[in-house]
Amino acid sequence: YGSSIEVVMGDLLASGSDLASLSLPSLWNVTGGVTISSNDDLTEVSLPALEVIGGDLYVYNNQNNDFTSFNMSALRRVDGYVNIYHNVYMRWQGLPALEEVGGDFQIRYSPYYRNNYDDDESPGDFGSLRSIGGGLEVEYNRMSSTLDMSQLETVGEQLEIVQNDGLTDVQLPLLNSTGAYLKIYDNEALSSLDISSLSAVNSEGWSSTCSGSGNTEDVCIYDNDLESSRTSVQALAASAI
Repeated sequence: YGSSIEVVMGDLLASGSDLASLSLPSLWNVTGGVTISSNDDLTEVSLPALEVIGGDLYVYNNQNNDFTSFNMSALRRVDGYVNIYHNVYMRWQGLPALEEVGGDFQIRYSPYYRNNYDDDESPGDFGSLRSIGGGLEVEYNRMSSTLDMSQLETVGEQLEIVQNDGLTDVQLPLLNSTGAYLKIYDNEALSSLDISSLSAVNSEGWSSTCSGSGNTEDVCIYDNDLESSRTSVQALAASAI
């Protein structure tokens, strides 16, 4: 009967199960949260019509080597947090229709940064995202060569892009402000970074230590492959403080 479900009033939970496939092709609205966690046999998540999540989206600790399909291609809005964490073999491309996240947006170890995956198996497509109410953290992932957040304008708290293998290009050309600090470091292949519209960093006055210097700094950009452009990017970000 799952194929006919269009709305879930409340939470959708798939946790600690022997589920191999979570497929709800007609589901377009979940008024509460969505949690998909600790399903050791999970190989597929197919929610292609889902547009709105009224709570949080949590996808974590799904550790099957064959977790090769993840489709939330119509998801436009998450009112709470997005936390995609520790799905070390997960193959996916991103959330291409996502426009708004009310809380934090976090992707970590999904997939694990040392996995040798191709671009079409690795996340990078977030090209519709316009606003994040909390922080943005993209850390310790095997990424597509391009992280496309080309429509993102505001991040309400911190922005951290840290140790993502395969990542060569970060597109944030419309980003104008972050409420907290900005950290972009240890992305060894990152050679292009567009933050050309950034005008305000750490408007909320958060305190953070930069691992590269050991000092308290609002902007921390180091150990990427930005070469000659690193100084101008650092200066642009610093001028926004």
